[in-house]
Amino acid sequence: GIRICGAGAGAAERTSDLDLPKTMLARVGTGEGKSIIIGMLAAFVAKKGMRAHVINNDRVLTRRDYEGNKSIFASLDIKASADPADIRNKETSVVYCCPDDIE
Repeated sequence: GIRICGAGAGAAERTSDLDLPKTMLARVGTGEGKSIIIGMLAAFVAKKGMRAHVINNDRVLTRRDYEGNKSIFASLDIKASADPADIRNKETSVVYCCPDDIE
């Protein structure tokens, strides 16, 4: 998988950007557009015929991010949801969820 992490993610253990995880695509600071970037990556994945799970540890932020991006998904004719039940729905291309929602 690919991760996009906040600027503070794991900062205590790192001595330089060379120590970043190999799966990390970018380090994005607070207010610099993580929600939009993740939404666009999820849309790209969906348009390529794959499914995307956008996972956030905070259910309130998960819902906020979904609500912020749902018009983009709709304009691209991508079925997206913030309902954890849709993880099993093969018709839903993008599902915003929390780690507890995934088995």
